[in-house]
Amino acid sequence: MKLKINSRGIGNVLLIALLVLLIIHILVLFGVVSPDIIWDTTITDKASVVISEWIAIFFILMFIFGILLKLNYLPMKGLRKSADSILWIMSLYYLLNIIGNFMSDNPIEKLLYAPLTLIMILMALRLIFAKDLDPKHRRRAQKRPQKIRRAS
Repeated sequence: MKLKINSRGIGNVLLIALLVLLIIHILVLFGVVSPDIIWDTTITDKASVVISEWIAIFFILMFIFGILLKLNYLPMKGLRKSADSILWIMSLYYLLNIIGNFMSDNPIEKLLYAPLTLIMILMALRLIFAKDLDPKHRRRAQKRPQKIRRAS
């Protein structure tokens, strides 16, 4: 049995995950949620938390923008080619994040955040190599004549 994974669905799941992350980082930035949930105990002073949160928010927004471009949700044909570059940056960023998760003393980061981050990397890579999201590919697939099966 061959499992066919829909790239658009993967992209939508990745968008939802990034939106949840964005909300969490915004809540941490405004002090609603403790920074320990994200930054473990490595960042303690308020200024470092604010700087780290703005950097994280910037990257998350950039990744959301790249996915929106890749899924053709944004009508910016000139920027569509940059979507793969943004997704590669996302994969590398989260790869570094996994290394940090494994170096943490917090078991939640090792056992929960690291696998979730790995799943996000795999989804981003699936989007990078997706051919079914290309509008040209869809048009060619629609123009193919249907094969007529003859009863033998």
